[in-house]
Amino acid sequence: MKARAPTLVALLAMLSGEAVAAPQAGDYTAFITCPIFRDTDLGCHVARNEGVLYSISAPPPFNPEQGHKVLVEGVVGSAPDVCGGKALDHLNISVLPEIDETCRERLPAEGFATPMPPPEVLFELISHLGDEVAAPPPPYQHKSFVVPYMFGSQYMGQGFFSPERIVEEAAVYAIAANAGRVQIQGSVGTVALDDGSSIQEPVSQAIARGEAVRDALIALGVDPRSIVMAEPRINAQATRSPADAGKRSVEIAIDP
Repeated sequence: MKARAPTLVALLAMLSGEAVAAPQAGDYTAFITCPIFRDTDLGCHVARNEGVLYSISAPPPFNPEQGHKVLVEGVVGSAPDVCGGKALDHLNISVLPEIDETCRERLPAEGFATPMPPPEVLFELISHLGDEVAAPPPPYQHKSFVVPYMFGSQYMGQGFFSPERIVEEAAVYAIAANAGRVQIQGSVGTVALDDGSSIQEPVSQAIARGEAVRDALIALGVDPRSIVMAEPRINAQATRSPADAGKRSVEIAIDP
């Protein structure tokens, strides 16, 4: 790979006589940047933060998009580099909605290949594409379903890997259980970034997420009389851990 110019952070550190600590396995990281498309056989994405490349290829619908910045959250892994970037465990990608035409960087393949799951795993996933959610057998009891979201978004996506599938599972369970109460609670989160700043979602985002899930459940056949909208949950404190991403959600709590 070609050598890259040091970042401003690294230059300032060198001028002050301090070295920038290399990320270590287990370190949490969260940053906003442009995704970089690597032109491999099937294509993959990396992101640069403080001079370090990270692999940020993620399954749809939360995969990076050219022309948009992304919020990257994860924990530095110990696995070999992927697509020419450090592997991140607990990876969460949020595509930010604003168009940014500066986010068009591309890198040559440089001998790297697109990461793929083992063939047996891939074939198993493909064999279940298009499967309908099956109604679970009784007995029915209290059960919760948590729908995750990208930062600043109420988009659920579509398809086998998307959170929309969780909403379908919740609807099927509520109908099978003849639920008397289906409580919906939207939540918003806060992210503490590596540069010391933080970003927080507005409470209106939690309300919009809850209303979108309510409308989806009704469209899927859940009795609207059973639905109760709870007060939104505001998570104002960031823990700088993978738990922060899980706080951007809608919880569907079902009672027969």
